[in-house]
Amino acid sequence: MRKQINALVSAKWLVDAMKTSNPRVHITETVFERPCPSTGSFRSETYEKGHIPTASFFNLFEASDQSSDLELTAPTASQFSDYASSRGISNDDHVVIYDRDPSLDFHYHSCRIWWLFRLFGHEKVSILSRGVRSWLEAGQTLSQEVPSWKANYIAKLNEGLLVNYPDIVENAMEKNSKFQLIDARSLPSFIRGNVPHSISVPFDSFYNQDGSFKKPGTN
Repeated sequence: MRKQINALVSAKWLVDAMKTSNPRVHITETVFERPCPSTGSFRSETYEKGHIPTASFFNLFEASDQSSDLELTAPTASQFSDYASSRGISNDDHVVIYDRDPSLDFHYHSCRIWWLFRLFGHEKVSILSRGVRSWLEAGQTLSQEVPSWKANYIAKLNEGLLVNYPDIVENAMEKNSKFQLIDARSLPSFIRGNVPHSISVPFDSFYNQDGSFKKPGTN
């Protein structure tokens, strides 16, 4: 029987998981930083100042489709393979993503990276609940050591998790929509303008005031 992978894991779970090598746990820190204007480098000073030991960092801007005119466009399978390989991530790894700050905005970034891994066929991926704060509250420390990263990741696009612009346009023009489009932006943004037939489900409605995810069935 295939072992169930929880989308959310605790700091205690992560501490225990790091003590075993089967499956190997690869920890990666969410980075949402544009390249340096003068050098073009995606180097993260925040990550270098201190991160969970052995963790890599995963920059959403760097991992996007750099050839697209639209910022943060999902990468191709080839681009994702190259980027994950450069982070030292292997197909068999259980990837655990964490945020520097458990604020609502930063949880969005972790969720986006979680979705990218699922988009490219990686099922063993989780988010560290409440991010680095939960790690520190568990009595754990941060490291400034930057590991060497190298792997051979092979991504396989799951087309069922992706729709394109023409699909959205066609769906919006039909009286009987083929699918329900959800707008995850804030409610004020939705009110200012939205795609026809979409409904508003603000991303911050899934979080408690301390930045933790709400339990199922709570408002």
